[in-house]
Amino acid sequence: MKKKINFIANHGSYPFQVMVSIGESVDDLEKQLIKHNIPEDEVAPQIEHLRKNYTNQGRTIMFSGNQTVLWIRNWPKAPLDYAVLSHEIFHSVDFMMYKVGLKLNRGSDEAYAYQIQYLTEQIYSRIIKK
Repeated sequence: MKKKINFIANHGSYPFQVMVSIGESVDDLEKQLIKHNIPEDEVAPQIEHLRKNYTNQGRTIMFSGNQTVLWIRNWPKAPLDYAVLSHEIFHSVDFMMYKVGLKLNRGSDEAYAYQIQYLTEQIYSRIIKK
């Protein structure tokens, strides 16, 4: 049976959440987004993009209501899978930091690093349990 997971992670002291979807099909992801009340007119073009670009290994999207989804096509097994996950974690943190007004620079890099660490720990702890 193919491993997959979908859960909501938070950004700690920041008022944002991330839907983490790992190993789910595009159809599964679409159902989860609709279930979590993401407007269908925003979901549809993103899902269509993923269907047309099957080579995408991952994608992070922030919707207009500040809901973020981090999607990874494959359950991580190889170094590249973990690298893709790291890449998408960075995007998730970057989207959130942009919304709170922090741009990545020498004065904010530690805040970015802590958020990346925090979100990575939440995701890896779920992967390890699975």
